[in-house]
Amino acid sequence: MAMTTEQRTEIIKIVVGMFGAAPGATYLSELSAYAGKPAQLVQDLTATGAFASLYPNFLTNEEFATNFINKLLGNTVTDTAAKTWAINWMKNGLDAGASRGKMIFEAITALDSLDSTNATWGAAAKQFDNKVAVAEHYSVTMG
Repeated sequence: MAMTTEQRTEIIKIVVGMFGAAPGATYLSELSAYAGKPAQLVQDLTATGAFASLYPNFLTNEEFATNFINKLLGNTVTDTAAKTWAINWMKNGLDAGASRGKMIFEAITALDSLDSTNATWGAAAKQFDNKVAVAEHYSVTMG
């Protein structure tokens, strides 16, 4: 079955959120088997060497959450209490037994659902949307 444009964009969002990069045409093609299965894609990508090079298995839950949230949000969230809340939310989920993949999927989904006018998170949502648009252009249009 052919992938829909929504499913393709969903895959690109995951790659951008997890790695801060465009998948490119080759990897996007390889990842097309995950169309309609975004949570499984995230889970499987956490088992790759590329992911481990960014987030080694030896990181504590707090270190992982801090590194991931800081990379996902960059410097777009200036409210330190809000960023600390996000880090603690992820750490607490991991401490409760959720996998890194589950927490990453939830974080990316939450960021993607935010409106760019949100006072706290809007700049991060806008930046994420822009990165996804650029990654889609690079991976699909430019191939």
